Amino acid sequence: MGSSVTFTVKDAGVTITSSVATAALNSEFTISGTSQPFERVRLMLTKGNNTSVNWQIGKGDYKAQTYDLAAGDTAGGHFWCLIPGTGTYTSCVIETATKDGKYSIVPKINRSGTYEFTADLIDQTGISNVSVSVKVEEVKVTVTTEKTQYITGDKVKIKGTTTAGDYITIAIAGKLKWTTS
Repeated sequence: MGSSVTFTVKDAGVTITSSVATAALNSEFTISGTSQPFERVRLMLTKGNNTSVNWQIGKGDYKAQTYDLAAGDTAGGHFWCLIPGTGTYTSCVIETATKDGKYSIVPKINRSGTYEFTADLIDQTGISNVSVSVKVEEVKVTVTTEKTQYITGDKVKIKGTTTAGDYITIAIAGKLKWTTS
């Protein structure tokens, strides 16, 4: 008779993160996390405007898998799931984790506000939900010059900032020579 070993097997659970804490209105960002390989992860919008989220099919790992989602509405990347224990429907998707136990979804939000995304494992009851919040804001651009009045032939240095993107377009009416530095 050989020796015996006692051990415990524990579910991996689910994690969730966001690629940004603040996103620009109508921009794409990534919600990702981990679970057990090939586990079905339900991602629900648990705070924010339900009709403002468009889950970007084909971005991240999301391939628009067809599961029986409570109300069955799949128009335009919107899906509806029942929030467990509430009797309330919310915008959601169900994604299967990869063989490495990873998942990623790319939402695009068209209204300002704070949005909370919650992940749970739909095939395992009792696994705790985890959440991440993203603040969505309108894009703000500021443009400044060194002075407020210029004479023909003056060089004008234009500086500015934006809360989203890498480039902005500045349009100036009239005759001028344009250089960048």
